[in-house]
Amino acid sequence: FYSGTSAQRVAFLTAAQEGDHWQDTNGSKIEYVKQGAAWVQWVTPSTTENKVLWSGTPVYLQASQTLSLSEPIASQPNGVILQWQEYASGAPAPAAWNYSTILKVQAGRGGGVALPLTDFSGVNIRKYVYCDAQAIRGHDVNAISPANRLVVSAVYGF
Repeated sequence: FYSGTSAQRVAFLTAAQEGDHWQDTNGSKIEYVKQGAAWVQWVTPSTTENKVLWSGTPVYLQASQTLSLSEPIASQPNGVILQWQEYASGAPAPAAWNYSTILKVQAGRGGGVALPLTDFSGVNIRKYVYCDAQAIRGHDVNAISPANRLVVSAVYGF
C-alpha cells in the first residue's frame, strides 16, 4: 500500500506491481489499485451528508401512500433512513423525531419490512413498509393505533 499525491501516483505507475494500492493524499483522496498498465479507482470516499430522497407532507404510510424517491435505493451507499415524527392533535410534533433504517439489499426483493419504533412515551410501535427500487409503499396497519402515533416526514440516503 502506497500513498502520495496524484502526480506521484502517475509517476509510480511503472514501478508498481499488479494489485498494489495507492491512496491519493490530495484532492478527493481516492484509493486506486494497479490493474494491468493502469491505476483503477478502487474506493470512492463516502460523504458524511445524507441525501434527502423524499420529503413532504408527513403521512402514516398506508397502503395507498407511496414515497417516490429521487434516486434508487440501490444507488445509495448502504440504504435509506426514514425520519418519523410523533403525530397528535392532527399535526406532526416539531421536535419528536424517530429514525429507522432499511438496507439497500431489501429494495426490490418483495415482501415487507417491519420497522420497530418507540414513541416518546415509551409505547412500542411497529410500522410495515414495502421497498421497490425507487419507492417505499406502506401498509394499512400503519394508520391503526398505536402505529398512528408516528408519521414519516423524510427519507434520506445513507
